[in-house]
Amino acid sequence: MEELGIIIAPNGEYMKFGKWIPRTERNEEDSNVWHSDSFLSQVYPTPWFQQLHIPYNDTWEIHRQIDNFAKNGTIIILNNQEISKDKLRTGIVLAGPIDMTPEQIATLEQEKERLVTFENNDYSFIDLFNENGEYDIERSFYHLTDFYDYIEEIKEEKKTR
Repeated sequence: MEELGIIIAPNGEYMKFGKWIPRTERNEEDSNVWHSDSFLSQVYPTPWFQQLHIPYNDTWEIHRQIDNFAKNGTIIILNNQEISKDKLRTGIVLAGPIDMTPEQIATLEQEKERLVTFENNDYSFIDLFNENGEYDIERSFYHLTDFYDYIEEIKEEKKTR
């Protein structure tokens, strides 16, 4: 995953932002290499994002607000790659609604191979939120393969209805 993040709207449309490079190589002034800065410059001001009506405080880091995306029916995926004790750790942070739309599921399936390969069986932090509660996490996963297995369960469940 080369980008810093992906936003997936309920209709399945998505927008990517930022570019991941190791923290030690990042230029403080380059907004393209920081999660919050790249989101604010590349996504936040667009009519596409504004029509999603997601409450966003532009003085806070994006990581502190991912539940707002999920609670408004939108999926956010953040690149959580870091170098830890001289080992590159790969994974993502994902927040989304428990009731993902078929269009969001289709978009996630298009990204499946790339995201699972990126995670490389390392770890991720994936939370699916109940849109009606204060901060209600309905399901959590720590590997993308488990998350994608859950998506298959959802699809099978919808077939039997």
